[in-house]
Amino acid sequence: LIGFITYMFALIFVQSITHYRFDNQDTLDQDVDQLVMARFGSVHQAVISLCKTFFGGFDWGEMYDLLAEIGPLSASLGVFFALFFSISVWNIVGSIFVEKVMDTAKPHPHEVLADARLQSNFDYAAMSHFFDCLDADGDAAITPEDWQLIVDQGGLQEFLALRDVDLRDDADVSAFFALAQHEQHIKDPDKARGGSVPKEALMRVFLKVKGQASKLQVEVMLHELRARQGQIIQILGLLRQRQLLTNEFGFTC
Repeated sequence: LIGFITYMFALIFVQSITHYRFDNQDTLDQDVDQLVMARFGSVHQAVISLCKTFFGGFDWGEMYDLLAEIGPLSASLGVFFALFFSISVWNIVGSIFVEKVMDTAKPHPHEVLADARLQSNFDYAAMSHFFDCLDADGDAAITPEDWQLIVDQGGLQEFLALRDVDLRDDADVSAFFALAQHEQHIKDPDKARGGSVPKEALMRVFLKVKGQASKLQVEVMLHELRARQGQIIQILGLLRQRQLLTNEFGFTC
């Protein structure tokens, strides 16, 4: 593209200079004629001269002074050529190279995954140490009262916000602890008593809610919701049947 544009400008300048020399052959200054022929005597020489203007062979002002001798139209085209290449073309070419360099500098997906796993391990260890420092009785279990105390005085929201878990209000804080209770009830129902949860349950919930939800996680949640909805519909159906039997025969099953 750059070569084609340069070639088109070279044709225009050579044609203009040819007409100028033909119309002013009797009054044309010999020094100017020699310089014009040296710079724009042929299309090949014109292309080389134009390349010199934007590659540093000579200043574009010298080209303008020469074209100004030919006429205002040629001088205006010379200024347009210099501005077009210095502002438009080189910025476009430079942006393309910068984009390629940035793409090359991007880490490999395996490196991103390894860094994410390493960061998760660091966050897990930091959160474990955080709860160890706030566990006054040292039983590694957090009661609802302990949880509220940690929220009010321990800086829990700021600690989690630095690790991509944003607890914006009291409802989010309560939901986080409720998720930990549910997590513990599923994993070890025998120990899920009294409303207290071990710190491991809190950390498992932390790792699950950390960051943004992926499409897979959303689909899994929707699947679980549909399964629960189907179970509820079945239970409601059984309750209706039982109610019909009760109304019809006057006894319960």
